[in-house]
Amino acid sequence: MRRLPAMLMLGLLVLGAAATRPGTAAQWGAPDEHGVYAAPVQDAGLRPPPPVRPGPQGGDTFLAPPRPERSLSAGEAAKRAQQMNGGGRVLSVEPATNGYRVKLLKDGEVNAVLVPD
Repeated sequence: MRRLPAMLMLGLLVLGAAATRPGTAAQWGAPDEHGVYAAPVQDAGLRPPPPVRPGPQGGDTFLAPPRPERSLSAGEAAKRAQQMNGGGRVLSVEPATNGYRVKLLKDGEVNAVLVPD
């Protein structure tokens, strides 16, 4: 039962801080038909987004650089990985930064093979 008075005091403290609005009555203006005051724009803390600077290619700086064309397809990478590993079942082929990562199942073991472009 000790928590109730502490929570009540905290609630009153928060309500008291919210009731004391910064600024003058002229900044807040008149309440609307529901009795709600609109916050002035300068006190709302809203700022326009910063301008976007063009990147080296003239596009947005938030775009990822274009991927280079691959000289090897995923199917060719899978066949090369099987040749390099001495066979096996292809479980997955994933693009890597400099080629493909191929997962092969052979003799109950999963091997990951990097096939360069």
